[in-house]
Amino acid sequence: MRHSTRGFSLIEMMVTVAIMGILAGIWAKASTARQVKAKTQTDVISAYSLIGMPKVAVTEHYMYEGEFPKDNEAAGMLTPTQLSGSHASSIEIVEGAIHITIGNNASKRMHGKVLSFRPTILTDAPYTPNLVWVCGNQQVLPDRIAMGENRTSLPSEELPRQCRGSNSTAIQQ
Repeated sequence: MRHSTRGFSLIEMMVTVAIMGILAGIWAKASTARQVKAKTQTDVISAYSLIGMPKVAVTEHYMYEGEFPKDNEAAGMLTPTQLSGSHASSIEIVEGAIHITIGNNASKRMHGKVLSFRPTILTDAPYTPNLVWVCGNQQVLPDRIAMGENRTSLPSEELPRQCRGSNSTAIQQ
């Protein structure tokens, strides 16, 4: 007599459960990585959005005084720690460059990271009012000089696209 068996053997079931476990682990790791990346992007974009007023203050100081402000006080701004935001612990102006330090509600791994913005002037006509700003690791155009130091400490992949390097374009004032 022939025996017909229906169903799955114990080994087949164990292999299926093991494969499902591996796939669930891969999905969980990818999901966590996406969440971390999204939080990092939120931190950086929130800090990036605070650049407006300090840029105007530096630009106006340069246009009226003919030189870049040495610090926040010279630019007519509050102290660096008073110029903070939800994801920035300070905004410091040094020799015309603006340095945003990420902190406050930002993720712990981002605390203390800096994003710099530097004004550039034309090499041949430094007193023309057409400032162009570079941020992060962005390349300075060959006919321009960048003011201040680039203190950007964020890894390139965490910078906004326009701040990453040679493939980006400068931000027109």
